[in-house]
Amino acid sequence: MLFALPYAGDPVALVYAYKLEVAPAVLRQRGLDRAHDHEPSPARAPNGRETNNALSVAFVSDPTSPAWRKDKAVALYKTIMKRYFLGGRVSDVYNWYGMTVAFSMVDALKHAGRNPTSESLRRAMTHMDERNNPFLLPGVDVQTSPTNYFPIAKARMVGYRKNLWVLFGPLVKCSANTGVNYPGARDVSLHVTQGTT
Repeated sequence: MLFALPYAGDPVALVYAYKLEVAPAVLRQRGLDRAHDHEPSPARAPNGRETNNALSVAFVSDPTSPAWRKDKAVALYKTIMKRYFLGGRVSDVYNWYGMTVAFSMVDALKHAGRNPTSESLRRAMTHMDERNNPFLLPGVDVQTSPTNYFPIAKARMVGYRKNLWVLFGPLVKCSANTGVNYPGARDVSLHVTQGTT
């Protein structure tokens, strides 16, 4: 198992593990506050050997994957990017993630009432039941309660194969306290922890 913090640390950790001839079965990371925490960039690991067979979890679609090329949400994303962020790279998954959370923020604002206050927005954000966010994987919903602020309760396993993250298996349960429960993971725990942002 390889432990890495999200962002720049993930591909760097995998590259060093490869150079040391260590083959981690799991990339364990913390934080859902960044887009595709599991995303070692092919540009930073150009031949893929360093990152091949890494495992992680995903809860958002991947606009860079050929599997989602004809998806309506990807088309919507590209239209919004072209209209409002001309200099932005469509292939930057952080832009996709930004759009994902912006969708949820607008949803919360709609439920905060005609003249939102900080209290009505707090109430809306702690009573979310969003099942229509097009940027999330099918079957992944955003749900919160006054006692559960962790909005994502399901994710899919992904494996890094030939410079692409490939979804496999069914949706799995995940939470801030228990991590990801994947049958067949034996003693390996892919722990997903709520971000601080």
